[in-house]
Amino acid sequence: MASIQLFFRRCHPLASCLVAGLTMIASTVRATEDERILLKITGLWGGVSAPGRDARTPEEKAQAEVVLAFLQKFPQYGFQSSRTIRLPAGSKAAEASLLMAMAGRTAGDIIYVNFRVIDNWVRQNFLRPLDEYVLDYAREECARRGIACPQPLTLDQIDPEWIGLNRHTWETIYRPGPQGTWHVWAWPEQELAMALYYRKDVLREKSAILEAAGLEVRPPRTWEEMIEYSRVLTDPIKGEFGFQSTSYAGWYFADLLWQAGVEIVERDTNLAWQVTWNAPGTIDAVRFWRELMTTEVTKEGKTSFIAMDVGRTPTRMGFIEGKAAFMWAYSADLRLAGGVPLDPEILGVAPLPAGPVQTTEGTSPEDLLQRFPHPTKKGWVLFPNGRQAPATALVNFGDGWRIRANEINAYMWGISSLCTDPRRQRAAWEWLRFQNSDEARRIRTRVLVENGGAIYVRPDLLKKYGFEEYYEQVPREWREANENVFRTGRPEPNGKNCQYVYEFIEIPARYAAEYASLAERRARMNNPLIRASWRMAMGGRDDELIAKWTEKGELREHDVAMLRADTAAIEAAIALSIERAKRRMLDEIPATELQRYRRYALGVVIVVAAACVLGARAILREYRTDSRRNLFPHRHPPRIHLTAFAFMAVALLSVLVWNYYPLARGAIIAFQDYQIMGGSRFVGLDNFVKVFTEPLFAKAVVNTLLWVLLQLSLTFFPPIFLAIILDEIPRGKLLFRVIFYLPAVMSSLVVAYLWLWMFSPNADGLLNSLLIKAGLVKPSEPVAWLTRSQLLAMICVIIPSIWAGIGPGCIIYLAALKSIPEDIYEAADLDGAGPWRKVFSITLPYLKPLIIINFVGHFIGAFRSWEGIFVMTGGGPSDGTHVLGMEVWYNAFAYLRFGYATAVAWIIGAALVGFTVYQLRVLRNVRFTTAQRD
Repeated sequence: MASIQLFFRRCHPLASCLVAGLTMIASTVRATEDERILLKITGLWGGVSAPGRDARTPEEKAQAEVVLAFLQKFPQYGFQSSRTIRLPAGSKAAEASLLMAMAGRTAGDIIYVNFRVIDNWVRQNFLRPLDEYVLDYAREECARRGIACPQPLTLDQIDPEWIGLNRHTWETIYRPGPQGTWHVWAWPEQELAMALYYRKDVLREKSAILEAAGLEVRPPRTWEEMIEYSRVLTDPIKGEFGFQSTSYAGWYFADLLWQAGVEIVERDTNLAWQVTWNAPGTIDAVRFWRELMTTEVTKEGKTSFIAMDVGRTPTRMGFIEGKAAFMWAYSADLRLAGGVPLDPEILGVAPLPAGPVQTTEGTSPEDLLQRFPHPTKKGWVLFPNGRQAPATALVNFGDGWRIRANEINAYMWGISSLCTDPRRQRAAWEWLRFQNSDEARRIRTRVLVENGGAIYVRPDLLKKYGFEEYYEQVPREWREANENVFRTGRPEPNGKNCQYVYEFIEIPARYAAEYASLAERRARMNNPLIRASWRMAMGGRDDELIAKWTEKGELREHDVAMLRADTAAIEAAIALSIERAKRRMLDEIPATELQRYRRYALGVVIVVAAACVLGARAILREYRTDSRRNLFPHRHPPRIHLTAFAFMAVALLSVLVWNYYPLARGAIIAFQDYQIMGGSRFVGLDNFVKVFTEPLFAKAVVNTLLWVLLQLSLTFFPPIFLAIILDEIPRGKLLFRVIFYLPAVMSSLVVAYLWLWMFSPNADGLLNSLLIKAGLVKPSEPVAWLTRSQLLAMICVIIPSIWAGIGPGCIIYLAALKSIPEDIYEAADLDGAGPWRKVFSITLPYLKPLIIINFVGHFIGAFRSWEGIFVMTGGGPSDGTHVLGMEVWYNAFAYLRFGYATAVAWIIGAALVGFTVYQLRVLRNVRFTTAQRD
C-alpha cells in the first residue's frame, strides 16, 4: 500500500488524497472484521465444529436454524471450530478429552457441562460464574411476566420458574464454589429425563399371551411386573427378549437405587459430599437387577435370558429392530421420543417401573408426610424401614406405597475460565441465553415440524407456537409420561468426582449379577427367601424375613443359609464400593491412618531419590569409563565438535523439553494437590501415603507382575524359536515372514478392538459362535471371556499381544541369525552335534547380546503397556486386569488426582532405573556386524 501511495503522489496530488481515503476505508473495514468476536465451543468428548455446520438430522437442522437466528440478531458474533484430542464417546473416561484441552489451554470459550461433571469443573476452576448475567436475566423475565421480584434481587431469592428452569436443574447449577461462595456456573440447553420405552406392536401381537398370564396389555408399572412382562414376552425360538439391557449396570442402577429409597450422594451439614448408598435398599436393588438379568425362559429345548445384554456399550438397535419389548432411554423436554426413529403407532413411552412396596399405611402422599416426616428434608418421607423419597415421587397401585424415580439430566454449557476478555464473556452468555430462550424453542419446534417430526414434539409447544393441527397426532400417553418423569425425576449424582460414580455404584450389581457363576446366580435367584426379600423391601432384615416365613411353615435350612450368605456377599460388595468411592471420589483417608503412614512414605521417597541418584552416578561412571578407554582415538579440532553439537542442539532441546522438563515438573507435582487451572497446594508426602494405603494400587502391582510374566513368557521367548525354525525352512521364507509380521502394521488399539469383537460375550461373538457350532458350548450359556474370571480375562488380553507381537521379534532374530558364520555350523555337523545341541551351543550364545537387549526393552515395555487392556476390559473384572499404567491414567485424567498419579509414576520409574542402567552396561560391550548369509 505504501508503494502505491508513493506512485500516486508523484503522479497527481488528487490521486494521493483518493488513495489515502481508500486506505482509511480499508483499515476501517479490517478493524470491523477484527472486532467481530468468534466463539469457540468445546464439547465433553473434545472439540466440536461450529454449531449448525453439516446439519443432517432434524435436530441438527433445527440447531442450524437457531445459530442462523442468533447471528442475525448479533451480527458482531460468530463461531469457529474447536479441535482437540478426542477419545471415543463410549469410553468410560471420555471426559478426559475436555480435561486435556483445559490442561493444554486449548479449550474453547464455551465448554460442555452436565450434572455429573459440574462439581469437578467448579472445583478445578474450569468455569466462570454467571451471576451478573443471571440476575439481569431474572429481572428482565420478571418484568416481562409481571412478577414482583425482590429489589435488590439476589441469587438465593430467584425462583427457578421465573427463568424457565426445572428446580433440579437450578439446584445443580447454583452451588458453592472452591471458596465456599455460591454462584451460578452453567446454563442448560435442554433438559432430559429417563423413561421406559416399549414396543406397542409387540404388546398387541402378544396380547393373548399376556392375558393368559394375567397381565394387562400395557407397559409394566412396578419391579414385579417388569420381571413378569419380560418373562412372558421372551421367546428363545424367535430370538425375542423382554428387556434390552447393558452389562454396564451403573447407568441403570442409579434409578434402581432411588426407586429402592436410597440416596447416592448427599452433602453433610458442612456442605461436604458423602457417599450414601450403603443402605438396606441397595440390597433390594441388587437382587432385583440380578433377577432381571438372570431369569431364563425355556421353549422347545432352547433357553435364553429375559434381558438382551448388548455388552458394555449401550445400543438401541435390538429395541428398534423389535428384538426387545422394553428399553430405558432419555426423553427430552423438547422431543418426547428423540433419538428413537419409530412411529408413535409402534413406540410407547412410560415412566420407569416403581420400586417395591414400602408401606401400606396412609391414604395420600400428604398423609405420609404427616406420619413419616423426614427430619432434615422438607417434603420428604422417611419410611419406618429406613427408605426415603420425596412425597411427589410416591405412587400407589392399590397394594401399597411405592417410590417412582428416574434420572433427570441436562445438556448444559458454561463459560470457560480461559475466556478472560469481558467482551467474549458477554458474547458467550448471549449464546447460552439465546439457545435456551423462547425464540430458540420456537425455531426448533418449527424446523422439527417442517422435517416431519411433529409427532415427537411436546404437545404444549405445538399449541403454543401455532401448530394446533399436529397437536392431536402426539399420543396422550407420551405427554403424560413426559410430565411424570420430570415430576418424579431426581438429578443425576452431581457431587465431588461424580463423573465416575457409576463405576462404583455398579460394583455390588456386577458382583451379584455378572461376576458370580451362572449356576450360583440361578440358585440364589430361585431361592424363595431371596426372591421374596426385595419384593417385601426386606433387604438386610434377614431375621425379620425368616421370622415371617417361619410362621408360614415354609422354611428350609438350606434357603436360610443361602439368604444369609447372599446378604453378607452383597453387603461386602457395597462396603467395597463405598471404600473405593471414598478414596477415589472423595479422596478421603482417616487422619490416624494418614499420620501412621507418613513415616513409611518418607522412607519410600528416600529410596526413590536414592535410586535416581545412584542411577545417575552409574550412567556418569559408564560415560567416564568409555572416555578413559579412548573409544574414539582420532582427535578432531574444536570446530568439528562445535558443528556436531550444533546439529545435535535441536534433538537435545527436544529431549530436554519433552522428557526432562516433565520429570522435573513431576517431581514437584508429586508433593502437591495439583489443580490444572491453578490453586495447587503443597501436601508433603500425603500423595505417597495414599499410594501405599490404596488397596487398588497393591492389586495393580500384583496384576502388573502377572502381566509382565505372561508378556515375557508368551511374547518374548517364542519369537526366538520361531525365527530359528523359519531360518531352516528351505522355501517360502518371505511368505512366512510377511504372514507373521503383518499384524504388527496395525495399531495396538485396532488390534485390541478386533479381539474385543472376537471375545464378545454374546452367542454371536466369533469365538462363542465357533464353540457353539462345535457343540462345546450351549447357545444359552455363551462364555463371558472378559468377565467370567480374573485369570481368564488376563489370558484373553494377552492373546492380542502374542498375535501382534511375535512377528516383529521374529524378523529381528532372523536378521541376527544371518550374522552367525556358516563354518561354525559345518564344524558342529562334523563333530556330530544334533539340532538341539547346535541351538543351545551356537545359536543362542551368538544371539545372547541381542536377547539381553530385547529382554530389558521388553520388560520395561511390558511394565508401561496398558492401552489394550484399557480397551478390552477397562481393568475388570473386579479390577482383575487393572495394571499400574491404568492406575496412573485413571487417577490423572478420570479423578484429577494428578499428585497421586505422579507419585505412582515416580515409583514405577524408580523401579525401572536399575533395568535402564543394566541395559546401558550391556550396550557398552556389544558390537554389531553386518550379516554375511543370504
